[in-house]
Amino acid sequence: MTIYSSNKLYLQLTPKLKSDLETEFESCLTQLKNVLLNHELNSDSILKQTIFINASDRAEYHKKQNYLIKKLEKFYNSDLPATSFVAQPPADQQHCIIDFVLFKSDLSGFEVQRKKLDDIPYTVLQFSDTKEVYAGGLASECNSYNPLECSQNAFDMMERILEAENLTFANITRQWNYIEGILAEKTDENDISQNYQIFNDVRSNYYSKTNFDNGYPAATGIGMNTGGIIIEFIALKKTSDVDIFPINNPEQVNAYCYSDEVLVGKSIEEISQFTTPKFERAKFVSIDNDAQIFISGTAAILGQDSIGELDAKIQTKTTIDNINQLVEKSNLVNHKIVMNGQPIKLSHLRVYVKSENDLKDVKAVCEKFYPNVEAIYLISDICREDLVVELEGVFNYV
Repeated sequence: MTIYSSNKLYLQLTPKLKSDLETEFESCLTQLKNVLLNHELNSDSILKQTIFINASDRAEYHKKQNYLIKKLEKFYNSDLPATSFVAQPPADQQHCIIDFVLFKSDLSGFEVQRKKLDDIPYTVLQFSDTKEVYAGGLASECNSYNPLECSQNAFDMMERILEAENLTFANITRQWNYIEGILAEKTDENDISQNYQIFNDVRSNYYSKTNFDNGYPAATGIGMNTGGIIIEFIALKKTSDVDIFPINNPEQVNAYCYSDEVLVGKSIEEISQFTTPKFERAKFVSIDNDAQIFISGTAAILGQDSIGELDAKIQTKTTIDNINQLVEKSNLVNHKIVMNGQPIKLSHLRVYVKSENDLKDVKAVCEKFYPNVEAIYLISDICREDLVVELEGVFNYV
């Protein structure tokens, strides 16, 4: 009988008090030190960190990013882990929130390697016969935002890191795509170009270089205030000790099977027609029985249609129903995932809310259905005009 465990710790740190950026960031780092101490870990155990900051324009974003990088370099006193700075304002007018992934094993038989490519830090978790790669902050420096150029540059960086580790796009298990002005449209000679569709077309173009034998990654495509295009990913080398299964929701059309009815804008010149979002609804990943279920960015979509007519409560409840459907026992068994009566637990939630006005209603529904789950709430555009909330998380075995 296979018994699964989890060596990953998913940590979300919010400031203890509302203050200025420096004070709030120091509060988060102090909490991190205490967590490391309580788990008998050190900063080498940190695989990835995502810092969400309140920045409304590019100048403010870069000023805060540069300031926080200096703070982090002092904290680590060594190379940083995979790091992203995302301009999604934390709810309740906070200046920052930090999301970490830690490896909580004693590291015997494992090795955490900090690496860089083109000054982009990334982390390699080396197992006996496989490895996991954590990368973040894959973005291009542009004086003006060009969604096509920025998307291509981010995927170029992604490809170079994968190639440096002898991996391909097919090895990606989890991906985050942060897109400035995700719903913004440009009209040119009666043709509409939408930023999210441009990103999807670029992704499809790069993904076409390989075969996804284990399904596409679990993924999130979400808006942000500024910063162009930023990509984060986790990639895993497939071996006999690694299981990877995509998980579908029978109540939803797979995103990569959407019809043209829910796609917006013309295609980019590099491809013949605009393309669908290439991701799975969820992904089961096990390394030496260390297992997680990654839940993609999930919204109130049934079939391929949005539900709830901009009602935050209805959409949040429908989204939670979709997540629960993904991890329902019979659905997992149908996807070749043997449970053996072993329970799973949602480790954390990341909640994206389009409008601060809906925050109270969204929180009330999340806390009702997931009363003991840590959650962070971020203000950001969702990938459709008629969606007001999106959720993601990770289920661990207990």
